[in-house]
Amino acid sequence: MENNMKRPHFTTLVFSSVLVFCSSCAGTHLPIPGEKAVIESNIENEYLNIAKAYENLKNYTKALEYYNLAVKADKSGNIGNSVDYSMGRCYALSGDWKNALSKYNSLLEKDPGNVSLKSSVAYILAMKGDFEEACSRYEALVSENPQDTSLLKNYISVLIAAEKNERAEEMILLLKESFPDDKDIETIEKKLKKPEAEEKEAAPAEEENKK
Repeated sequence: MENNMKRPHFTTLVFSSVLVFCSSCAGTHLPIPGEKAVIESNIENEYLNIAKAYENLKNYTKALEYYNLAVKADKSGNIGNSVDYSMGRCYALSGDWKNALSKYNSLLEKDPGNVSLKSSVAYILAMKGDFEEACSRYEALVSENPQDTSLLKNYISVLIAAEKNERAEEMILLLKESFPDDKDIETIEKKLKKPEAEEKEAAPAEEENKK
């Protein structure tokens, strides 16, 4: 009789502990499967949106800051190439040619046939002052893409900057033959003639100084 009296009391304790556990569950956030990935993805997208907003405002320093945060938040590795391209562009537009070149070279290794990336690398090399390598890259691009007038005109501009005037004249002739109606021909010719005129003006002054 004494044992029977104790059982209900034990059962009551068991149910009480279950109720306590359940009530504590109600106040605790239990993770839903995949919830962490969704949260991280949302953070990554938020960083990207902020970065793009700063990029549109031409605040490239802040844009790069948030692009870097997006890369760190990206656990899947899905945004790598697109963000690298945006970061390379921001570096280039802010005049950080070293980091811009690093980003575009990295992208070019993954997509070696991409003409846009090749052109960007050639342009950045020219802006860095590496005219020899830039000329080499542009010459190859012009040869591979003879119908792309922008590549030819950029090549001529780099040749003029590198003071390779004879080669620049040859390419201007090619431009006239291939694209006779191009509106930039006259401007490009003036660019070539300007350094020559400056040299002629400087020559008498140098002779005068020698006397």
